[in-house]
Amino acid sequence: MSGNEQTALLVSGGNLIVAGALTVIGGAPRQNIWQACDTRVQPPLAAMLVDVTQRIVRYLFSLQGHCVNRFLSGLLMVLAALPALAGERWKGSVTARVAIDSAGQVTNVKFDRTTVGRGMKKALLARVHAVKFEPALLDGVPAAAEATICIELGVDQSDAGLNVMVDNVSVIAGYRKTSPPRYPAAQLRRGVSASVELQLDYDAEGRVVAVVPAHADAPMDEFMVAALKVAKNWELEPQRIGGLGVPGSARIPVRFVIADESPKQSGSGVLNFRDGGKLRVYRTAETQTMLADSRIRVLSVTDAQGVVGGG
Repeated sequence: MSGNEQTALLVSGGNLIVAGALTVIGGAPRQNIWQACDTRVQPPLAAMLVDVTQRIVRYLFSLQGHCVNRFLSGLLMVLAALPALAGERWKGSVTARVAIDSAGQVTNVKFDRTTVGRGMKKALLARVHAVKFEPALLDGVPAAAEATICIELGVDQSDAGLNVMVDNVSVIAGYRKTSPPRYPAAQLRRGVSASVELQLDYDAEGRVVAVVPAHADAPMDEFMVAALKVAKNWELEPQRIGGLGVPGSARIPVRFVIADESPKQSGSGVLNFRDGGKLRVYRTAETQTMLADSRIRVLSVTDAQGVVGGG
């Protein structure tokens, strides 16, 4: 049995964004924003700015002027995120559906609901075309294939700003219909976060035919029940070889987090780039699970690695 890393989904305010782990965010959504052009600020200066801003906000909150207060609160959120990013390497990802010819060369790429800018998307397109795949076999004969891939990105900080790098490319199960589970109301009121992991089996058309907890000793609590209830109706995008769907299985992590957690607590945030593009990033790579018995395999990503954008 072979294993390829399988990313999951990000669920924000009920909307699915392909990238990172399947994260169900409870409460009013409030993203933590990092301006890419500001990440060159070193931690001591950023901390000083946060402290000054906090003092100003506390003073103005005692006065009238709601709009001014809201503006400074947003500014505080941005500045507070800067020390968390400085000196650390954050991870993001973009997914795409690729067509591969019988020689293992990429012939077509379709990005899946990405929010990165046009320039970065163009650079990613060139990188994906440089990925080499093992020829997929149908009855022992090389055949054209289709697969969903996860382009794993690393964000490096330097004195010149940010560099977004392609770290790796892996074959995953695609996502066609994946409604998010409901956040258990009682746990949301208590401010409780949790993570569960599901084991899914799907048929050649991507329909889920079985779903169970990935670990036999996992507690059957409210979070697990909520995830299992919705996952049985999910539809995945299977690999296709010679036009035929390939059944498979995958382990998918589901995280339940509170909307207003800080970057330090949630370990995630959003990078805004000057060209209007956005990239959700994580302090550590989101939980990767195994896609069992993948029949489409990456042969080499060496030519695909490198810088695709920055700020």
